[in-house]
Amino acid sequence: MIHPFHIGTAALAAVLFTLPAAGQAVEAPAEVLIDPAGAPFGSFGREVQIQGDHMLIGANGADNQGAVFALRKSGTTWNPTQKFTGSTTSQGDFFGFTIALDGDQVVVGAQQDDDMGSQSGSVFLFEWDGAAWNETAQIVAPDGAAQDRFGSAIALAGDLLVVGSSSNDPGGMVDAGSVYTFRKIAGTWTFEQKFNGSLATDGDQFGWDVATDGQVILASAIDENNGLFDTGVLYAFEQVGGVWTEVQRFTSVGLGDGDNFGWDLDLDGSRLAVGAPQHAGTGAVFLFERQGGVWVETDVVVSASTTAGDALGWAVDLQYPVLVAGAPGKAGIPASPAGQGDGAVFKWNFNGVQWADVNHWVSQDTNVTGFPLPQLGMSVALDDKTVLGGAPFANTAVSGTAGKAYRFDSKPIGFEIETPNVIAGQNATLSIYGGQPNMPYGLALVGINGNPYPTYIVTQANLDASGQVTLDVPSPISFVGLNLQLIAGAIWQPGQIGISNQKTITIQ
Repeated sequence: MIHPFHIGTAALAAVLFTLPAAGQAVEAPAEVLIDPAGAPFGSFGREVQIQGDHMLIGANGADNQGAVFALRKSGTTWNPTQKFTGSTTSQGDFFGFTIALDGDQVVVGAQQDDDMGSQSGSVFLFEWDGAAWNETAQIVAPDGAAQDRFGSAIALAGDLLVVGSSSNDPGGMVDAGSVYTFRKIAGTWTFEQKFNGSLATDGDQFGWDVATDGQVILASAIDENNGLFDTGVLYAFEQVGGVWTEVQRFTSVGLGDGDNFGWDLDLDGSRLAVGAPQHAGTGAVFLFERQGGVWVETDVVVSASTTAGDALGWAVDLQYPVLVAGAPGKAGIPASPAGQGDGAVFKWNFNGVQWADVNHWVSQDTNVTGFPLPQLGMSVALDDKTVLGGAPFANTAVSGTAGKAYRFDSKPIGFEIETPNVIAGQNATLSIYGGQPNMPYGLALVGINGNPYPTYIVTQANLDASGQVTLDVPSPISFVGLNLQLIAGAIWQPGQIGISNQKTITIQ
């Protein structure tokens, strides 16, 4: 039985928490990051990466050539440490359009570098020496040519570098696309191999995105036809006799015309997330798992909160059992005049049964002029409980459309107060999401009027069969004038208790 606002004596940690799976809580960012000298169209946040104590933010329009901003974590604080660019970059090179971070190594793409012809592209490698990122190499395609955009996609795993060149013209096929691999041998990066998809043809853009763990390479061809027009396909390659060899070409049976399957990829061990931002009009993320050497589709992740044009899956990051994805077309709060393009970042947890949609962060930084819109979610990154989202066209106090990056604190449980202001004596509507179905949840009072309050259980019961619950909770007359801080808890994965973000309800 639920006892609304009955203050029990059990501590929150004593409750067996479980969260529901359909829905999400809308949260504010923990931190907003900008380029202090940002100029219009600096595109700060076009790419974001985070791993351990390293955070990197790409701004491919900074100083008209592009730059990467580095931050270093000290305790719980992220401190700016460095702004760097390539040693030979110049105007219009788009340095920072792509970034791949692996430990103390990072590779940065400059897809419009002109070293091998106009917009032929190049990539720069850097290493962390304990105090700064230092350039160690610049790499161009051995057969680079104008408009190839070498570096438009990159992946790094130890001594293996994979570079996509989606506008390359192999065998005279215009924009069919190619992938190049390089190997670090005795400290020097050396060209290893160039390859294409087995069914490559004009306009397929093979190499639009790439992913690797050092043992397998995944490459997408977003405009390759697969019975339908521009559905997109993926290719998997493994080394056979020291040569990267195609071992599988795969897609999803649920795709339609123009879905752009493979727009963004992220590989986590034997699991793969694939963005398809045009799928069904709203976008989706397709999940695959390598089983017996074969990539098998396991899930299609969407959100009930998306509408046509939201472009969910534009950017993806998978750290199983957590998935984040950007939806740069989503309308903000409040929405910009154009309605869509403010952007959002979504997060799901796999609770042992299904992917639970437990958080989304919608842009609250809209552009009143209507163009360009912030487009939060054009880039995303995930590391432990930290989520990054880039909004490369957001306005800043320094300059309009300079771009921003947002740091969000991620929680495994979703909690939403549907009526944050309620008249005493009336019901407050609360929703909890993200736990395992039919398992207990707990709701706790942790603060009053901003002051910490000994944590006591407000109510507890079981979630429903979909792992969620909506409560209509009376607000006692005696609570008039109070701001109550609440959290929810539940078991979001077998044996793992999760706590939600804190929410406030005002009793009027």
